[in-house]
Amino acid sequence: MVLGTAVFHILIFGTSVSAFGLPSQTDCARTCDPSEVVLSDHSQWEHEDGFWLGEYSYFDGNGDPVYEAEKWNYPYNHYKGFITGSVDAGSYSQRNVFLYPPQTSTRCALNDVVAFDGDTCGLNGGIKKYEADQTTQECNTCQEGSVSGPYNGLRSTTELVGAGNALLYQLFETIDGVETLRHSQLTTITTLANGSIHRTRTAQLFSPEAAGKPGAPTYASFYRETKVSGEVFFEALTNTLADWNVSDVAVGKICYGGIDNLKQFLEGGRTWPVADKYECPAAPVVFRIMRWTATGAGKYPDTFGRTTIMGELVSAADISAAAGVGAGLSPSSLTGYGWWEDAVLVWTTTGAGKYPDTFGRTTVMGELVSAADISAAAGVGAGLSPSSLTGYGWWAVKVLRWTATGAGKYPDTFGRTTVNGELVTAADITAAASVGSGNLTPTVLIGYLWWEVVA
Repeated sequence: MVLGTAVFHILIFGTSVSAFGLPSQTDCARTCDPSEVVLSDHSQWEHEDGFWLGEYSYFDGNGDPVYEAEKWNYPYNHYKGFITGSVDAGSYSQRNVFLYPPQTSTRCALNDVVAFDGDTCGLNGGIKKYEADQTTQECNTCQEGSVSGPYNGLRSTTELVGAGNALLYQLFETIDGVETLRHSQLTTITTLANGSIHRTRTAQLFSPEAAGKPGAPTYASFYRETKVSGEVFFEALTNTLADWNVSDVAVGKICYGGIDNLKQFLEGGRTWPVADKYECPAAPVVFRIMRWTATGAGKYPDTFGRTTIMGELVSAADISAAAGVGAGLSPSSLTGYGWWEDAVLVWTTTGAGKYPDTFGRTTVMGELVSAADISAAAGVGAGLSPSSLTGYGWWAVKVLRWTATGAGKYPDTFGRTTVNGELVTAADITAAASVGSGNLTPTVLIGYLWWEVVA
């Protein structure tokens, strides 16, 4: 079963179904020792141990491939899955990575939104990851091998069905005290004449509106998976990332550190005990230091809680307020609109030395872009903005960090004892600007060697 990100407990459950050849309530124990449960005694669970390559399709209630650009603007008609899984005594574990091809040019013309900064609709593919770890808490031998437990606040059950070759997973929402079906998925395990093992899965999703009434189908999936060796599995992962141009930024967003860490995450589906499973590290929080432009300053004072001023630094509260507008306005979109601009920029190899008469000097690679540089650029022709010059590759956005020299200085001013290597936040810049006459700018503090530009 493919599940979203969750860690939850399961229990062995049972119902008397002796008419179908299973033990009656009088033939089996209503309780047993969970520590003695061995899921691998059942062929369906035994096959979970391994690496699975999947070809997937996901449809809406009309039977068409799902297209919901604002949620996920990548094709759902044909995408790929990479799943690892295994059982250990009464426990089950799974790790999933799904890869999506770039959106079609037709769809990009309708909406070119992407999920990852710097990506381009129609050029870059997408990526998601999920995980599930389950542990038996209680058991009942009346229906051995079946499991149940909470998932995202709902109750889930998985029953072993068929001739030792299938599982039925269902998810229930409680409405007015009645458990109502939300999701039903059948997985069938088959072996071909050549010995290869396959899983075929079909799921139906519903949107219940009343107690005991699942309602009309809203989505359906068709998954085709093949069990392969670890070598084939990871080679296919690497090749698909390249073929679909899934960017390093995208991989890093779901598993910081890149593909090597992503591979370790996937190995977690076959690593025991649970405490030894690899978790993707959290990405360091990078505060993009921005300021209000003449175009954006003063806009929507009710949204931002004040009348913003040109040159004022964008605060964390501003970013949160913008994210709450409509479908959400990101820093990237507001810099694109020209409302915000990056406040920490450096000259690149491409731009350094260009137009010395305009900028009043021969600029040097790595040199901070000054306010005078921004003003000079704005006076060229129709005006060159920071956004356009970063787009041309002349300037690049950089972040700052505390140095050994500056770390720990003035804890009362900065609200904490700063640490060497810690990223400078927007709040730090605001705090520094409030000292004395307000001349402690990023440029000044870099000159004092308190802060340094992160390469």
